[in-house]
Amino acid sequence: MWKRWRFAVLVGFAVLLAACGGKGVDKKIATDSEAAYRKTLDEAWADMTVEQQNAYNWAVSNYTLEGLIGAYPEITPRKVINAEADAYIAHHTSQITSITAELAANAERLAADERTLREVSDELAKITFEPIGLREDKFFGRQHFEYVVHNGSQYDISSLRFNAWVFVDDEESSDRRCSLFGYYKSSNGLPQGKSLKDTMWLGFDCRTWETLEVKNAKKLTFRIDLDPASVKNFAEKTILPTLSTPTRSEYERRLKAAEEEIAAAMQAKASLLSVKEPN
Repeated sequence: MWKRWRFAVLVGFAVLLAACGGKGVDKKIATDSEAAYRKTLDEAWADMTVEQQNAYNWAVSNYTLEGLIGAYPEITPRKVINAEADAYIAHHTSQITSITAELAANAERLAADERTLREVSDELAKITFEPIGLREDKFFGRQHFEYVVHNGSQYDISSLRFNAWVFVDDEESSDRRCSLFGYYKSSNGLPQGKSLKDTMWLGFDCRTWETLEVKNAKKLTFRIDLDPASVKNFAEKTILPTLSTPTRSEYERRLKAAEEEIAAAMQAKASLLSVKEPN
């Protein structure tokens, strides 16, 4: 009888130890040394799902081992994942509230900035280009590009930059892009409502325009796109306004980042519901 009772006590004690030690996300991780931490974490790891392993790595990613032990003197993966996820959700939810309020407070400024930018952009879109074509300089043997620029905007222009593409024969797309700079000071500028014929030497950036394919083409066509941010007036100042900061896109980027952090935290918490399938 005594032996049977003694056996029952020993079994009960073993079960109690197992319950205290736990396994997987509920295993107590040793903190008395790095070696003990690694050993007990490896033991827990073996019984954790991939999602739980990823969640634990996420939860401790901003900690050194010393910092982790300082924050969590008693560690189980579940405790760390839950606590870190809750802290992330609370912090970033507060951030979203704050950013949203700041965005609302700056609504008039943002709308005014965007309206001005849109109006100036629409005006600069009235600057158009008429390609003439490629010509070879007989003296130097170099190719140059001739075009006419029409200034239909209300601004007097001293310089601008544009991107141009050349199309061979009847192709509908081209990767032969050339970035060109029009500096009109020597022609007394490009006043509003005026047009100007200009010649541009092809630099290294335009080497795809000087291939045999282009030289021997039956027909060449061109597309020219203005870089609005490059256009300068007679005072050599950029015409396109710069948005004051923070811009709407910056607010939206911060909101999106906070939402992604909350989603990651919720995913980490959800991993605690998963169960590892037996091998």
